[in-house]
This record gives sequence, structure tokens and C-alpha cells, in this order.
Amino acid sequence: MIPGWILPLSALTPLVLAFAGWCRPGRRILPLLAVLALAPSLVTLLFLPVDTTFRLAKGHLEVLWSWDELAQGFLGFTVLGWGLAAGYAAGYLRTHPRRSVFWVCFLAAMSGNLQLILAGDVLSFYTGLTMMGFAAWGLVTLEATPNALRAGRLYLAMVVLGEVLVLPALIYAVLEAGTLRLGVLQAAWPIEGPAWMAVGLLWAGFGIKAGMAPLHFWLPVAHPAAPTPASAVLSGCMIKTGLLGWLRLLPVEGPVVPVLALAFVSTGVLNLVGGGLAGICQRRAKAALAYSSLQAMGMLMLMTACLFWEPSLRAVGVSLIVGYAGFHGLHKVGLFLAAGVSPVWPRARALAWVSLGLLTASYAGVPGLAGDRIKLQVKTLWEAVPPGLEPWWNPVLAIGAALTFALVGSAAWMMRPRPRAPGSFAGSAAMVWILAVAAAVGLPWLGSAATVRVPSWRALLPLVAGAMIWGLLRARPGEEVAQAAAPHPTADPAAPASPAPGASAPRRGLAHLEEQLAGPAAALAVLGLLLIMLLAGLA
Repeated sequence: MIPGWILPLSALTPLVLAFAGWCRPGRRILPLLAVLALAPSLVTLLFLPVDTTFRLAKGHLEVLWSWDELAQGFLGFTVLGWGLAAGYAAGYLRTHPRRSVFWVCFLAAMSGNLQLILAGDVLSFYTGLTMMGFAAWGLVTLEATPNALRAGRLYLAMVVLGEVLVLPALIYAVLEAGTLRLGVLQAAWPIEGPAWMAVGLLWAGFGIKAGMAPLHFWLPVAHPAAPTPASAVLSGCMIKTGLLGWLRLLPVEGPVVPVLALAFVSTGVLNLVGGGLAGICQRRAKAALAYSSLQAMGMLMLMTACLFWEPSLRAVGVSLIVGYAGFHGLHKVGLFLAAGVSPVWPRARALAWVSLGLLTASYAGVPGLAGDRIKLQVKTLWEAVPPGLEPWWNPVLAIGAALTFALVGSAAWMMRPRPRAPGSFAGSAAMVWILAVAAAVGLPWLGSAATVRVPSWRALLPLVAGAMIWGLLRARPGEEVAQAAAPHPTADPAAPASPAPGASAPRRGLAHLEEQLAGPAAALAVLGLLLIMLLAGLA
């Protein structure tokens, strides 16, 4: 029998190891400590019975860790994502001059992420949220370049804004409910006017964490600025904490529920379509992948809206939302890790091509792969869509699917294997990346029998449209992002290269503007035609 104290041990072990690693004797084994830090969480995930709790109390103060189905689902892909990123970073950052800073911030952010997943009370939850947010700032600014510092300032400002929005709402909820327990808070929301304001603050505060438009602008700047393994956990794991906050704390009944549903639909469509349109115009792989994360969060917002429309679907719906979050998290970890390996692995170019292509096709929802399976399961939630929204619901989803295919296809092409000399990190990091691809593509099939379906022409239409958009993007003017081998992120393969000696100077003025807008303008023009095709085919 696993004791309940394994829950706080799982959350606090990375933090303790971060302090131990900061001491000089522990710096050499920081990569090993980062992997070992996940051992208690893995034991919890595999052996601890659901509905286990661990409580510490002193007078009126109570600290609670809770292990329920929601925590189990989030912890599964979170542990795997952090573990893959840690194994990858061990080789990727082997020669980096600031690797000790990275590992300490990495462990602290990991501890905060695990803490808020396992928290059963407001104090533990908010502590984990804050620790994760501020520790991740050290990952974003690790390179200390002007771009990294600018991204860090923007990221830090939005972290503080998110905390400022969430804290007063939590204080109000605790005072009204008379308890710190998260489960009680969610069921005890009052219906008076101040409660509406508190709910709105929670929705917006967690929306910043989740990259919700129009509060998303920090994410496409901060995620690409971080080293590749940090970008993987930022987009694959930490961005989901906003979703967890929504599921844990927003009320499930009362007059505010329909308003929440409408808010989630509005921002979800904006993320799904707007994120895709912005993403296909990017010239850097990691920036494009950051926008694809916004798209995925838009899909999760639409799924969350269905829970508020139809409370009877909540049990099944939460399970589907967690499954989709895990699907996106593992695929995004694999895609971000590919940015540092795939272009510089010429000794196994065939394996790199196959792995990258399989991961991209699975994420885009090609029939027969994991993404297609997840989308079939999610259709259960669309039964809750109100009749007034049904005429445009499927067209919006189809448009989002087409943009997703074009976006991840464009990012994958920028990360394609090149005949270059491998960097010193390529061997060990490449093996971890292959494991990430196998986990992302294979794990969604576990637990049930595989089924093969023959897709209809309407199901294939978004993929065809996405392929056409991708083809147009490949033909747009302008230089393609250069990729080069590097032993650490100071010359990240996903970053733009410096101009070669003798190259023409950058164009200025109207000529420069014309060059920058020619590709996106052409892409959007043809995209408009493709969207008309989609609307006609799905009407």
C-alpha cells in the first residue's frame, strides 16, 4: 500500500533537488537529479489508488494534496513530457555555459507544475502556479540575448498580470465558501454580482496561462526564445495549467454558466482560426509551433464550452478534454524537440524523415493515426452544441483542421533533415526524440482496440485544403530559415542564421514591407478560396 505522503513528496522533490543542485558538489549531476526528481510522481501515477488524499492541519490552516481522476490524467502526460525534456536537455545543454542556471529553473518549474496538479487546497494550488510561472522566466531568458531579455520582460509582465487577476478571485471564493478546499469552492460559488466579477477574473487569469486570445501575445514571443527542451515543456505541459485551473475552479452551475460557455466559444474560435492564420505566416519553426499551441488551446476551449452547455456530459467531457490535452502535450514535446535534432542528424536522415513525417501526420489528424482517433472521440462533446450554432460549427472545425495541417506541415518542412555535420548533442538527444515520437504516436492507442475507418470525402477535404495551403507557403518569396548544427541553444537550429559574407543588405522601406507581406498576402488570398470551398462542401 502506497502511503498518502507520496503526494507532497512528488511535488516537492524537484524543488529540494534544485536547491541541492545549486550547491557546487551537486552541479555535475544536475541532469541526473532532474530525471530522478520524477521518480515519486511516477510511483504515484502507477501505484497510488485514486481518491487518496494527504492532509496537514494546524488550527484553521489546512494544506491538502488530492489524487483524483483529473490529477491522474494531467500527471500522466506531464511526467512523460518533463522526463523526455530532461533526458533531451542532458545532451543538448552539455556544453552550455549557463547549464546550471537552466537546471535549477527547470527543476523549480517542474516542482510548481506538479504541485498545482496534486494540490487539493487553494494555498498549495496558488503556490505551485506562482512558482512555476516565475521559474519559467529563467528558462525564457537563459541566453541573455536582447531578444531573450525582451521576451522575458513580456513573459514576466503577463505572469504578474495573471497572478494579480487570479488572487483576488480566490480570496473572494475562500471567504464565501469558508474553506480552502478546491472541490468545495467549485460547488459553493454564490450567484450574486461580485461572484460574476470573481469568475471573470479567474477566467481571464487562467486564460493568460493558457494563451487565450487576445491575451496570448506573450506566448509566440516567449516560447521560441527559450532553449528547445524548455520550449517543449512550456508548450507541452505548462500551458495546460490554465486549462486545469478552469476545470478545477470555475462554477459548474448557476446563471454565469451560459455566459462562460459563450466566452469560451468566442475565444476558442479566435484561437483556432486566428492562431492558424498567424502561424502560417511565420518563418521560424519554433514560432510556428507556438502558434499551433494557440490553435490547440482553442480546440480545448471549444470542448470546455460544451461542458457548460450540457452538465450531464461533464464526467465524459472532462475525460475527453484531458485526453486531448495529453495528445497535444506529447505531440508538441516531440515537435519542439525535433527543432534541435532533425535538421542536424544526417547519419540517420531516413529515420529522421520518417519520424518527423509520422509525428506531423499524427498531429494533423491524418486518418489511421492517433490524431484522427482523438478527433473521433471528441465528437461526443459536439452533441452539446446549441442548435443555433450547429450550421457553422463543423465549418469552423474544418477550417481549423486545414490550418493545422498547413501550419505543422510548414513547421516540419523548416525542421526537415539536412545534409550537415551533426552537432555534439545530436546522438543522445536524437534517441530521446525518437522515444518522444513513439510516445506521442503510440500511447493514444493504448487501452482499447484499434479501429480502422474509411474516411468520407468531407473528412478528407480539410486535409486536402491544408496540403494546398502548405504548397502555397512553400512557394512564397523570401529566404527560408537557415538551419545549422549546434551543441547548445546559443545557435539553435530553429533560429534564423546571420547573413553570409557577401550577402545583400536587408531591404528597407517599402521594398522591405512588400517582401515581408508578399508571402502572407498570397497565402491569405488562396486561403480565402479554400475556406469558400470548405463552407460549400460542408453546408
